[in-house]
Amino acid sequence: MQIELNYSLFDVYVFFQLFFLVISSSVEIVNLLSRDNVGYYYLSTFVIKIMVFGVAYRGVLFSDIEMSTSARLSLILPLFIYIIFEAYYTIKFVISSRESHDSDLPE
Repeated sequence: MQIELNYSLFDVYVFFQLFFLVISSSVEIVNLLSRDNVGYYYLSTFVIKIMVFGVAYRGVLFSDIEMSTSARLSLILPLFIYIIFEAYYTIKFVISSRESHDSDLPE
């Protein structure tokens, strides 16, 4: 059974991969500048990513063409996959940088 999509699934994955690279790089920069604000920064980039995704794919998301459940899932599933990767990366990075920062402090 072949599902016909009215968007490029490859482009969806490329979109989220590029955002993952931007977010992970910028999380490292923000962590160097202000360790206490990394979580807030990640949340703001998450909101920005959702907004940019909505604008970039508004033709698909808000079209009058009825999409099958499989087509909807294949559009939204990469979003959740990359959210998990981004959150995991951010959490691991913050924890490891705090542990290394705490070990630098004299006792």
